[in-house]
Amino acid sequence: MKESIAKKYSLAFVQALKTQDLDLLLQNKERIYAIYKDETFLALLKSPKVSVREKVTIVETLLEFKQESLKQVLEILAQNDRLVLLGLIVKEIEQFLAQKNACYQAILISKNPLDNASVEALKNALAKKLGVSLDVIQKQENFDGIKMCVQGLGVEFSFSREKLMRELQEQILNSF
Repeated sequence: MKESIAKKYSLAFVQALKTQDLDLLLQNKERIYAIYKDETFLALLKSPKVSVREKVTIVETLLEFKQESLKQVLEILAQNDRLVLLGLIVKEIEQFLAQKNACYQAILISKNPLDNASVEALKNALAKKLGVSLDVIQKQENFDGIKMCVQGLGVEFSFSREKLMRELQEQILNSF
């Protein structure tokens, strides 16, 4: 339910706001995500004891919004009691703009960091195959191989040493 409401607001904001305002909103996305994970903050936004104006002022201050258009976005959300959805709305705006611009974020997961040339080669090969532009972020996890996920497209692939060895063993066993 929240996701569908957030999607409606995000589409309206994409149509109503200028590109520079949307870019400014997305530049603050990490801060917005962090603030909106705080249960105390969310409880404050849901509280009927705090006025709409006070809620808007608190969010403006925390996010350091100076643009009038972004302040109006907060006002609209607050008036309709949707200020708690700002994190979801920003996520929806980000996904919508990624689809529109055919530019997606890929997460590269490996045990050890890869050199820039390898990352660039993987990025270029996958971008060419999918016909999109990619930004790659590396994450280190305890994974014996390489895994790449493209958020927004639902694409994931991996190269695992364990899987390769298992398939090789199966191939050898099946050949007899």
